[in-house]
Amino acid sequence: MDNFNLKKFVEGKILLKEEMSSEHNDFAKKYLKGYQFTSEGGKLIVKGNINLKNKKENIKLPNNLTVDGQLLLSGSDIKELPSGLKVFLLSISSTSIRRLPNDLKVEQNLIINNTEIDKIPKGVEIGGNIFL
Repeated sequence: MDNFNLKKFVEGKILLKEEMSSEHNDFAKKYLKGYQFTSEGGKLIVKGNINLKNKKENIKLPNNLTVDGQLLLSGSDIKELPSGLKVFLLSISSTSIRRLPNDLKVEQNLIINNTEIDKIPKGVEIGGNIFL
């Protein structure tokens, strides 16, 4: 699906400043219908919250994803977080995620209770609290 068809798919709520990567395009087609987002500087930037809580399918987030709201993945079947992830709030409780990417940026709270995460890598930036 090219970007022109993708524009129609998300009902005109896309603001493309450059060609989207296939990884970003695939994620947008599957999960961002009705969301406002843009592709800029090699990043996929989503306005608002993404709620994939309790989603029982193999969720693969694209690299260089920015969510200016909450990214809610608790109870989902996600296995890992991508590099270049930047979010306002991240909730990954009760998932099988075992480690955080070294370049993760969370502006507010990180919720990781009921996971196997046992350390926060040196490069991770968290502006709020960590809930274990």
